[in-house]
Amino acid sequence: MANLSHKSNKERIKNCHDAETISTNHSICKKITYFIGLTNS
Repeated sequence: MANLSHKSNKERIKNCHDAETISTNHSICKKITYFIGLTNS
């Protein structure tokens, strides 16, 4: 039983981490797009 709750905590942490990674990647993509727009104009 203790192992089960430990696993679900790890899952939850992983999901939070994934969400942070996605938002970080998104902002990096926006920055890259912005810089490309600057150099192209």
